[in-house]
Amino acid sequence: MADTEFPHHIFREYDIRGLAGDEITPRFAYNLACAYACMPEHGGAPVVVGRDARLSGEALQQAVIRGLTEQGVDVIDLGMVPTPMVYYAVHRLDAAGCIMVTASHNPAEYNGFKLMLGKRSFYGEALQHLKHIMLRQQCEDKAHRKASVQKKDMLPAYQRFV
Repeated sequence: MADTEFPHHIFREYDIRGLAGDEITPRFAYNLACAYACMPEHGGAPVVVGRDARLSGEALQQAVIRGLTEQGVDVIDLGMVPTPMVYYAVHRLDAAGCIMVTASHNPAEYNGFKLMLGKRSFYGEALQHLKHIMLRQQCEDKAHRKASVQKKDMLPAYQRFV
């Protein structure tokens, strides 16, 4: 993991948000994913990754996937989906958690991330711990195995659920 310079205010209480392309960049997304993969609570199951419809989302999502897989973490790629579908997929697929690329209700020039670790929302102290890992570059290289990316369409199951 490299280049840990980022504005600290983007780490909010419940998510990470900032100006896309300025504060939230593909490099930041990659470093975030590497740090997430290195959290001891992560476990060994795949991580669900999705994005909303923001124009900056696809590049950020690809950077997240690259960061996770380079750390040896399998990924379930949902593509462009609403945030509740990502949360649903974590439970339905028994995933290790999720990284959703979204700035929620913020204007289009923003982007960010909502996370789960296991079946729990990822906020407060957990986000601060993640920031600490990113700042300290405390990530071990876990890429001792080749990680996979599986594209998954959760829409039919999610529609039945809703």
